[in-house]
Amino acid sequence: MSIRSCHRLLKTGACVCFFLPTLLQSQVIIRERVEIRPQLDTPSVPITKQLLMTINSSVLRLDLSFSGSLQPDYPSNFYISRNACQSGGLIFLRDPGRSISVPALASAYSYGATIWAFAGASATFMLYLDGELLARHDYPNLPAKARYFFPHYQQLFESFTFVAGDTLIAEGEQATFDINGVTNAVCAPSVWHPELQMTLTIVSGQELGGFIDENGDTLGSSVIRKGSEMKQIRFYAKPPKPAAGGGSAGTGNLVVIETASKGITRTVKIRIKPGLKIKLVVADKTLQPLGDSDNKDNPDLTEKETRPKVIDFSRVKTTTVTVKVVDSEEKPVSDYDFTMRALVRDASGGHDHSEGRPTGRFVTEENDTLAEVEGKTGADGEAKYTYLCSGIGGIDSIFVQGRTPYDTATATITLKVGDLELMTDGEHYDLVGAYGESGVNSQHRVNHYGTPRLIQKLKALADSVHADSSYVLRINDMSLQYGGPFDTENDWDTPHENHREGVNADVSYTDARGKRIREKYFELKTNKLGGKVKSHGHFHVTYR
Repeated sequence: MSIRSCHRLLKTGACVCFFLPTLLQSQVIIRERVEIRPQLDTPSVPITKQLLMTINSSVLRLDLSFSGSLQPDYPSNFYISRNACQSGGLIFLRDPGRSISVPALASAYSYGATIWAFAGASATFMLYLDGELLARHDYPNLPAKARYFFPHYQQLFESFTFVAGDTLIAEGEQATFDINGVTNAVCAPSVWHPELQMTLTIVSGQELGGFIDENGDTLGSSVIRKGSEMKQIRFYAKPPKPAAGGGSAGTGNLVVIETASKGITRTVKIRIKPGLKIKLVVADKTLQPLGDSDNKDNPDLTEKETRPKVIDFSRVKTTTVTVKVVDSEEKPVSDYDFTMRALVRDASGGHDHSEGRPTGRFVTEENDTLAEVEGKTGADGEAKYTYLCSGIGGIDSIFVQGRTPYDTATATITLKVGDLELMTDGEHYDLVGAYGESGVNSQHRVNHYGTPRLIQKLKALADSVHADSSYVLRINDMSLQYGGPFDTENDWDTPHENHREGVNADVSYTDARGKRIREKYFELKTNKLGGKVKSHGHFHVTYR
């Protein structure tokens, strides 16, 4: 196999060619004197160049894409010229729209074209190193009939340096990277350029942190980017994990990071020291959800309508939430920026639907109530907020995000009516109305929680009416697992009347065999056991 270099004399069309045997993994330099006659518009003086050819594994390629009309009486050409290695390495071709490939060495290169074109022509140059795009130049819609020069310059480096902005950082801090091309030996066969892809990998100490971008988004322990984009990447050291008995479990360990490109590998080491940590302190871990009396008039209803009122979220319980930031010595960190969000755990509290579920809110200094706030710690390293809970039985969650993805803290608040128990099947009653049964739209799969007193009284009532009349009661909605609003319309707003505190149950007018239960009889039986009953489409039984 051989490599041929062909230089076409612009005026005569003749070629001067020579061949070199291929020697892999080695560098061969041959110098010849080649006479290239000038273009038509230059003085008629021969130009003598020293031509350098190097057999090398890397190839620099220039593609020219041209559309439009060329002036036929003038030669158009494009070229790559190496500006070192004791040579010009100049290559001309008459016909644009083709590629030029030359061996790539650590050197400065000139490239471009001279094009005689009519108005409206367009040209695009693309320079590649081993198939990876280094540069692109677009010249659309050339304005006039003329000769156009398109000179460009590019430096290929022998290698690169890789350094970290800081080699000693604290937990919770970041380290940046700097990558620069270097050339120790001009015309060296090893080549690199900042537009080439590079791999950045944590080879040791992955548990201590990871890569993030300039927006704080996590990237994991391995990143592929162009060399010119590596300044956007940071290593972030995770905050300390709690140690046994509280406090910081600082590691002080070493992280080894490696970058590689074009067979060149560089390594940096970053040592991690104990750093800051964020704490989220909630004054009350358990709050009562909205109760049976926490309703307000429904503005969509007329006076004659009897639909339930809507939930009054202005009556929710409150607590105090404190964000604390301290350093490795538990000293307060002031002026620390953070974002705090009120969330909720889906499907908690007995609700099997999540869309539009209310969250808690924070009260700001301006007395606004917001689900997300941005704050800053004071001189004592703390920031305090009044928190309004969601009011819905279940789990409210609070999340704090610091300056980086690893600077986080979470806390939960349980909204629950205490001492509710699940009623189980019995001989003289059926439990009905759960989500999944035919004709049931309310998305609550377990709807038979109540206080121990309610459950005991319902069982006694079922036994009593069965003894007298052989009725098998059909017991529908009681309360949900954590109590609080029971939204039969799945809209978090329109509730059951009561059913929030585990003291109410709906009993069907007909029993399990379809027999109609006499209202006066059922009322007397309920009252005898210390309960109350209302009738509106079903029996609404209360035992407090």
